[in-house]
Amino acid sequence: MIKLIDLDNNIVDANQILAMGVNSSHSVGATNCIKITFKARKEYIYDPNIEQFTLEDFSDILNVEFADYNTARDYLDLWKAEWQAAME
Repeated sequence: MIKLIDLDNNIVDANQILAMGVNSSHSVGATNCIKITFKARKEYIYDPNIEQFTLEDFSDILNVEFADYNTARDYLDLWKAEWQAAME
């Protein structure tokens, strides 16, 4: 069953979320971004060079940027609660 949740105007299927978190290390990029990692999915892609379909794995990531770290943490807590409620 599809359980849709709204993550800052990004509608996603709660069942497909693998993880979400805020970057807390200043040395690894912006600390005001929530990274949402989705479960891997498979798709058949046509390769015209060999004239065959091949099965490919894709792992999608959604980054949502906020004004500052504290705002990102607040939204992460809110989204975590929505995610947990959707999974019950």
